[in-house]
Amino acid sequence: MMEINVMVVDNCSKEIEKTKQALKVVSELPELKRIKLNPTTFSNPIDAAASKKKFRIALIEIEMSQMSGFELAAILKKKQPECLIIFLTEQIESYRMIDKVRYKVRSYGYLLKSDEQVLFNEMIIRAVDKFRNATAIRVKKNSEAKVLRKVDILYAQPLSNGCAIFDIHGNEFESRFRLKKLETEVPEGLFFKCYQSFLVNLEYCHSLDKDNRVIILKTEAVTREIPVSYKKLSEMKHAMENYRLKKGED
Repeated sequence: MMEINVMVVDNCSKEIEKTKQALKVVSELPELKRIKLNPTTFSNPIDAAASKKKFRIALIEIEMSQMSGFELAAILKKKQPECLIIFLTEQIESYRMIDKVRYKVRSYGYLLKSDEQVLFNEMIIRAVDKFRNATAIRVKKNSEAKVLRKVDILYAQPLSNGCAIFDIHGNEFESRFRLKKLETEVPEGLFFKCYQSFLVNLEYCHSLDKDNRVIILKTEAVTREIPVSYKKLSEMKHAMENYRLKKGED
């Protein structure tokens, strides 16, 4: 089950409830099978701006007191650039303004509150699909196509026509992506290129042997030693420390 946190922001409690109900309706469609939408509501945009929760989708009313939806969206984009922002409004004038400013906050879309549920459904399904497609990568094992979660990649190294990917369970796959391309496809902040030919998952970086210039990768199934270039030793150490710090580890 894939869970997606959804921010809902509106000064009007009745409108918040309407949006929550619309989310409930779309979540029951077959297109969102095995997807759980978790709405968190805010009646004050300032509270929404201060939230530290990670959101995938934000449904934001444009016309609000304390702070406009555009202002909130700009703040949210700086804090959570991957969050897809969908503006909601019942004012035609506001609706027409969106195209003039949406590029500044790179919003994903916009809906009139009077739009039918089917339009709401289509927008949410498209937004969810962006994350659903972004969480996995197509690979091959013995010429058989498979789907591998990006977070389950342990490390990768180049092949002549793509790259070899090793997962946390000890399996080896082939990908059409070259290592440089794969580096842009995996979750930002989770992987580090420790050598010209190796991309490693920081979640499983157990220790760094600076004398032998190798990083020790450990999972329940496998242990691997991956070379680290001399120039990358300090960066590797800092990447591991920063990752653990973000996770709240010592």
